[in-house]
Amino acid sequence: MLTARSFAEITSDNPWQRAYWVTVALTSLNAALTLMIWGFGVEHHLVNGIAATSIGIVGIYCGGRMAVSGAMLGALPYFLIGSAIFYGLGTILAAIHTDAMSLLSFTGDVQRAMLAKLNLAHAFSIMVIVLAAGPFCAGMRPEAKPKDQPGVSGVIGSLEGSMTALLIASVAVASLMWFTFPWPQNPVLAGMLQLLRGLPLFTVLVGAAVWDRLTGPAKLMIILLTVSQALFGLLGLSKVLTLLPVLILVLGWWLNGTMARVALIVTLVVGVGYFAAFAEFVSIGRLHTNYDPRLNGIWERVIILSDSIDLFIDFQENDIAANVELRFVTAPFEVYFMTLYDTGFPGDSLEAAKTILVPRVLWPEKPLFAPGNEFDLIFRGHLTENNLAVGFIAEGYWNYGWFGVLIVSLVAGVQIGWFTRKWLLFTEHGVWHIGIFILAPLVVYQAAWAEVNFVGGYVGGTVRFILIIMFIDIMARLVLSYQRSQLRV
Repeated sequence: MLTARSFAEITSDNPWQRAYWVTVALTSLNAALTLMIWGFGVEHHLVNGIAATSIGIVGIYCGGRMAVSGAMLGALPYFLIGSAIFYGLGTILAAIHTDAMSLLSFTGDVQRAMLAKLNLAHAFSIMVIVLAAGPFCAGMRPEAKPKDQPGVSGVIGSLEGSMTALLIASVAVASLMWFTFPWPQNPVLAGMLQLLRGLPLFTVLVGAAVWDRLTGPAKLMIILLTVSQALFGLLGLSKVLTLLPVLILVLGWWLNGTMARVALIVTLVVGVGYFAAFAEFVSIGRLHTNYDPRLNGIWERVIILSDSIDLFIDFQENDIAANVELRFVTAPFEVYFMTLYDTGFPGDSLEAAKTILVPRVLWPEKPLFAPGNEFDLIFRGHLTENNLAVGFIAEGYWNYGWFGVLIVSLVAGVQIGWFTRKWLLFTEHGVWHIGIFILAPLVVYQAAWAEVNFVGGYVGGTVRFILIIMFIDIMARLVLSYQRSQLRV
């Protein structure tokens, strides 16, 4: 029989296991707390704020504890930190910020009742995700790294000799991306180009990680490659494609060690700039009357960005602080779509999971998947080029009620657990599991960003990540086996 004492003995020499089981306990208590608040009808903005605060505190504490216990770039700790920001802080701001909840035409009583249900959905989903991740990663020992396996430095060092080839290939791919801007009209060619764009990002990561060993011209090429990819994302009015090259550069500098302080400064500047201005600026650009993501050329996008700067300045005035606050607020949109289900208008967005995994090469006429535009149309009542983020928890409820929340949480939990296990295996065995190291920025981003839609993120995106990681792992092991056989000779 497992007693408290025997449990303590089992986990006494494994900080990761202790961190995981503490997270299970605290997220379960959170779910029980929000269930009582909702079940007994204690619906008040203050009470809702306390429940959301509890979600936030647990997410930050448990996510941080897991990260420092061996899962520095594991998916599970960053999911918890992201849930603290969006489901904790964001819902607190929605409970007290009249500008946020005024997006809904509900009375104050209905708003409070729906926020109580939303807190319950968040807490329940977080608990299920943590439990579903457990079978994959709860028993890992990330501190037990074998001495005969190369770690991060060994992995990067083995790639240093390939920098010239990587730079040449990456410049070629980046040039092709600019030549075909915004994207080829042929969906098959567009899909192939989307896969190729990962090469310049990988080169930036490797180059930044061996920064102190690069020549001056090579460093300049890495910086120019980063700027080129970020500008490509900016002209495409894509927040992810603009930020990702910078974040990958920062990750490489952090791994390098000698650039860790610079990496921290850049991260802080980029983080503040994103929430204070950039996110809203992109949204304004997408609403420009001439914006067409399929047809605009480079010069047309430059004009749109120029006009957007003027509109952004007029819109912002002196309200930057409020804009930073509201950037974390997804509760009004979540409440709206959950209410649609409760009033007899369920969604069918999860049905796209049946076709999302079919490659466009095999099915060129596959319907385009743009859930953000559809959510925006439903919420606003008219079509815009903006993407509305609902979040996978509210999306699950909108499709199938509480059963939908359970299903999307189980799927997300299994995937987050698998990615976390892969990172912990990488910390133990180094280059044998290098695939997760290369894709870590994308995996962490998806896990932490609560606004991701379920089908695009946790079905289509995750399957692609898994296949790429497995392919890289297989290739790395083949190369290592070949090198070892040559050494024996």
